[in-house]
Amino acid sequence: MSKYAFVTGANKGIGYEIVRQLSEKNYHVFVGARNEELGQQAVQSLNLLNISFIPVDISNSQPIQKIKQFIDWSMDGNTTIFQRLELMKKIRKKCLTTNSGY
Repeated sequence: MSKYAFVTGANKGIGYEIVRQLSEKNYHVFVGARNEELGQQAVQSLNLLNISFIPVDISNSQPIQKIKQFIDWSMDGNTTIFQRLELMKKIRKKCLTTNSGY
């Protein structure tokens, strides 16, 4: 079975690096970003065949689930979703919360 990943916030920073590393591990990676121009630039700068751009606004989770369903259906695969914002919230909570809740 082929491996697919959909990474939000993938046009720069942590998301961009996640895309690069997943593509090196033979995933076909879908780059998700609000700004189409910046998303396309990220895809072009990586210059790899296994990366595609999908415009998406993560302020609403419903489009993300629809994109996952579409990718799973059209690519006959199992898609992993990397949401940079959610990842950062989890990291922040674990790293910055003391036993007293501060």
